[in-house]
Amino acid sequence: METKKHYKMYKSGKLWVSAAVATFALTAGMAYGPSANADTAQPTQPTPAAKQTTSATDKAATNNQTDNQTSQGQTDQPTTNNTQNTQQSNKSNQLTGKQSAQQDNKGNQPSGNKSTPNNDNKGSKDTQPGDKGNQPSGNKGTPNNDNKGSKDTQPDDKGNQPSGSKGTPNNDNKGNQNNQQDNNGKKPTDDQGDQSNKNVDLSIKGNFGSLDVTNITNNQLHVVGWNATNDSKGKPYHYIFVLDKDNNGQEVGRYQVDTATSDRQDVVKVDNVWNAAKSGFDVPITLNLNKIKVGDRLQVMSRWTIDPAGNVPDANSAVNFYFPNLYTIEPSTNQAWLDSFGTWGNNQLKVSGWNATSQSLNFPYHWLILFDATTHKEISRQKVINFERADVAKVNPTILNADKSGFEGVFSLKGVNLIDSLQVVSRYSSDMVNGEGQRVDYWFPAQKLIKGSTTIEGSLDTFELKDGRVHAAGWNATDWSTVTQNHFLILWDDTAKKQVASKLVVNIARPDVAKACPSIKTAGNSGFDTSFDPVVLVAGHTYSLISRYSTSNEGNGGTGANVTWWFVNRHLTFNPNRENVANLDGFDISNGKLQVTGWHATDISELESNHWLILLDSNNKEVARVQVANDARPDVAAAFKGIKTAGNSGFTASFDNLKLKPGTYTLVSRYAIDPNNSSQYTDYWFKDAIKINPSQHASNIDSFTENKDGSYQITGWMASNATMTMKDVHPYLILVNEKGQELGLTEVKLEARPDVAEAFPTIYNSAISGFNANLKLNKGIKIDN
Repeated sequence: METKKHYKMYKSGKLWVSAAVATFALTAGMAYGPSANADTAQPTQPTPAAKQTTSATDKAATNNQTDNQTSQGQTDQPTTNNTQNTQQSNKSNQLTGKQSAQQDNKGNQPSGNKSTPNNDNKGSKDTQPGDKGNQPSGNKGTPNNDNKGSKDTQPDDKGNQPSGSKGTPNNDNKGNQNNQQDNNGKKPTDDQGDQSNKNVDLSIKGNFGSLDVTNITNNQLHVVGWNATNDSKGKPYHYIFVLDKDNNGQEVGRYQVDTATSDRQDVVKVDNVWNAAKSGFDVPITLNLNKIKVGDRLQVMSRWTIDPAGNVPDANSAVNFYFPNLYTIEPSTNQAWLDSFGTWGNNQLKVSGWNATSQSLNFPYHWLILFDATTHKEISRQKVINFERADVAKVNPTILNADKSGFEGVFSLKGVNLIDSLQVVSRYSSDMVNGEGQRVDYWFPAQKLIKGSTTIEGSLDTFELKDGRVHAAGWNATDWSTVTQNHFLILWDDTAKKQVASKLVVNIARPDVAKACPSIKTAGNSGFDTSFDPVVLVAGHTYSLISRYSTSNEGNGGTGANVTWWFVNRHLTFNPNRENVANLDGFDISNGKLQVTGWHATDISELESNHWLILLDSNNKEVARVQVANDARPDVAAAFKGIKTAGNSGFTASFDNLKLKPGTYTLVSRYAIDPNNSSQYTDYWFKDAIKINPSQHASNIDSFTENKDGSYQITGWMASNATMTMKDVHPYLILVNEKGQELGLTEVKLEARPDVAEAFPTIYNSAISGFNANLKLNKGIKIDN
């Protein structure tokens, strides 16, 4: 029996004290090599390509590692010299009895929380090497780790095969790309010619290793340890796997170790086997969160293989070491924050924020619930898809899935009382249909939509009929407008007790109101000045104006959450003079178009402001219509002093492009509310006032002069209503004697004769009836003086 000295470090007050401890190794049948002591060994720091530094609490965790002798595949806790220090804590998930760095769970938010201490192992007293040949910590493997004659697949405690050509980890490496690191494609040094292995003792049997640190941060399992065995000769690729013991040993992550930077001379001193000098690892293994759940136990496995991808191509191509330490995924705290809460779009409440909890692994369906905290009733719920929140993961590194904790939801505010307190519930549930089942909830504090004053003030400055429309100007100030951003004005019939019209308006600046109402933040932009589209007003009815701020932009805003203000300082009573008088001064067809002049006076035109003239034939069938603008008629105002609109009642209109025919026509003067719709109007009929006689004509010879060549120069004019029915008009002058015999003729070109038009306005085209023609006598004809 051989006795060896190990050194244990323990703390006495503020001093570290070393004490020799005698251990024994008995060789009988199968040899166990000396233990590796983590308390006295300092591993070489790996390069940044494969290194994750250890947090301050992780440093303390290594103080409790003890001299353990375990076999590969062992599931019980290893034998220790200090049982209390090596018991696993269910609250910290540390395998060595110390708590990992825990996130502060007292509502710290991503925008200002302190992160966990930097993972820095520099200067850690508990990992300094001893000066008397102290050995590295770890567990000795058993001959069971010798994979000769097998496909290097060792069963877990349920008999499952975690690795191998057909088992997990997947040998085709598909589906593990997110978790595998290849160290930038570096190929390990050919271990057959590796100088670090030139003095190894190939007679040593067994598979040796130690797992010193395990903790989860940022969805990664950070592991520190070492593994060496003579069976790794010819297998230069070193991988670390994470297996889920509670899911048939399924692989949930892997990482390729950069052996060129994993020097562990402390291991060589104790277990001088193949690859001992580069047996160390300090790696972050990204976990496949789709394959694990809270409560699962994770096991770490080390593999030396001939496959660059870390798989097992065939028997004897790899050797595995299963660390007995298990890491249990414990439930995390439930952290959340509401970034925004306010009205948005058309009658909607928009909320956004984040909710991070490891329990979301077990309950994958995220629901948002809007709850009325005043009535204690749910308003609605919806299922949402989480999005990336790297800021949350940075502040909550120990919460799995924290990087995908963001959410956004939009709720309808239809039927919601704005003065109630509303509450958002974030729920992770096992039920994808209704959000019930097993679940974990986070209730955000109840809050009101409005953050300012709830005072409402308003006044109506103008309320009148103007240019045929109801014109309103005034102001309505309330901080409710910050959440009910659609401003409606409603014209209300007090007599009939019903709405006449509504209009969505844009507020205008009112600095005078801001000065008068300093407690209302929005008072400076509370004004309005607008006119309603033409509406039907009933004579004798009284009308009021209503101002409404709503979350809805449809209708009159009544379908949304809203606040309403009734103006009481002004009303509009529609009580016009019902007298309706008119006159057609005349019509003119002298230029080939029908022109009419006259006037039409009635106070209903204050409301019915669109003036039309409509021409009807003898059968009262519409021939044409034109819209006209009224002219000033002071003569009419003087004659009808009781009609307010009489002074602006005149009209002059022309019916262009009209194919007139002789006959009798009626002219209708109409005042209408809507320029395109005759829903309400007032008419005056000029019955049969336009009569065009088909036989009416007139003409005159102004001059008749003989030229030296015997021809005659003739001037004059000629006009006739008979030409109205002719398609082509060709005017001729024909000279005849007293017997009616033709002496000569010539076609003439008609010229303007405004004097004739004035004298004969009812003769078609009389304005263009003049001529100045040269007429030659027919051959052989002579006229005696």
